[in-house]
Amino acid sequence: MRISLRLITSNLELEEIKGIYINSFPANERREFNELEKQLEKSDNQIFQVRLKQITIGFISLWNFDDFVFVEHIAISSSQRGKGYGKMVVQAVMDTTSKPIVLEVEPPVDEDSIRRVRFYSSLGFSILPQVYMQPSYDGVKPSVELKLMTNYNLPTDIWVMSCIRIIIASVYSL
Repeated sequence: MRISLRLITSNLELEEIKGIYINSFPANERREFNELEKQLEKSDNQIFQVRLKQITIGFISLWNFDDFVFVEHIAISSSQRGKGYGKMVVQAVMDTTSKPIVLEVEPPVDEDSIRRVRFYSSLGFSILPQVYMQPSYDGVKPSVELKLMTNYNLPTDIWVMSCIRIIIASVYSL
């Protein structure tokens, strides 16, 4: 069964992913949902519904920067996980850009985080060795230690640090 990605352009369409968004990420690793509405106005951010037939089963939020694409969030509804849809979404993004893709993952310390890292590794992503703290989304929630992964084969320290600066300034700016 093939999935499709549909660009979200309205608050009504955004509401269709609300449950998946809130249930898929801990509060300190996501925006308050009403903040996503503001994201729709940013030209470098795109949020897509992941659809199976006419049903929304997930979403992906992307930031398209000059030198890379940053995946802020990707989630498939819990009832549809384990069916290969997440892989199809990531593959679709990789097929539509020639830029390296960068994303955040929790450090691989428990079964879920290890499984997530393996998932991205199977798609050609590698964990970057640099220390990375996801900034607070609102200045109140704590920063979170995460790892960055990329499908870029030649990431230099300069390139990674540039990516981190851009992510912090553009994605997490208050």
